[in-house]
Amino acid sequence: MKDRCIPFFLFSFLLFTFPVVAQDDEDWVLEDEECPYDIECDGFCYYVKSEHPRMLELTSGKGYGGYKGDLVVPSTVVYDGEEYKVVWIGDDAFAECMSLTSVVVSEGVGVVGHAAFSNCSSLKSIKIPNSVRSIGYSAFAGCSSLADIYIPAGVEYIGHGVFCYCRKLEAVKIPETVKSIDEYAFHGCSSLREIEIPASVEKIESDAFGECSSFESVVLPDNVTEIGGCAFKKCRALRHVVLGSGVRVLGRGLFEGCNSLRVLDSRIPADGLSVIDVHALNGIDKSKCLLRVRAGSKNAYSLAKSWGDFSRIREF
Repeated sequence: MKDRCIPFFLFSFLLFTFPVVAQDDEDWVLEDEECPYDIECDGFCYYVKSEHPRMLELTSGKGYGGYKGDLVVPSTVVYDGEEYKVVWIGDDAFAECMSLTSVVVSEGVGVVGHAAFSNCSSLKSIKIPNSVRSIGYSAFAGCSSLADIYIPAGVEYIGHGVFCYCRKLEAVKIPETVKSIDEYAFHGCSSLREIEIPASVEKIESDAFGECSSFESVVLPDNVTEIGGCAFKKCRALRHVVLGSGVRVLGRGLFEGCNSLRVLDSRIPADGLSVIDVHALNGIDKSKCLLRVRAGSKNAYSLAKSWGDFSRIREF
């Protein structure tokens, strides 16, 4: 089969701009910020990440927005008679590809880089393999047509702004391996109605679910110890929240603008209330929201700052 791979090395630029560093012929790495890619093959552009073993990083190539239609990211590429593994989708690789509609990422790719698919406004579906262990910040931010997403088991962090403003995203299953949901991870996902947060999650950072205006309920498991400020800000449809027993830090304005919140179940033990920020519950209409607390702790909640402002406190 005809080899359609094209090398693209700016040797003259390197020669006159950077000092030459001698390396073993069998272990070279091209360092050139001006070179847009090393290899072009079957419509994709790549950097060579390693020669031994032979590994590639898929890159944006000649500029943002160059990829379109329905694409399959391959697991291997044959160039100059040698097989390379595609292990990385690079930062901004598909950023602002407005005409990109679907992507299948082949098994073997381990990393989806920062902003890799950001602002792909026509992207409706993407298949991510189980081999992926890391998804960079803002990887799918602004993918306003994306309705569902699969997060592989093995991913430990939902990074900063990963799904920010994915306005058609309706449901997400977070795997049991995830430990942290970072700032703005799902901010502005206005169609997201529910999300199951697994017991593995220990930290939810600021504004992680801000402006998820279709959110109706959320259960925070007992292993969650910290919830950042404004984590559920302006979740206007939110009616029921369960705070797990492990919570020790609640950031300011956690439920600011959650005007529909009617039931707050708190499993936080009485001896843990004193370390909670007194402004954490600002924004809740405490005359309408029922606070339900653990048996035997009603008195402690009634005396605690902010918690005691609820008109109705009941034990369960």
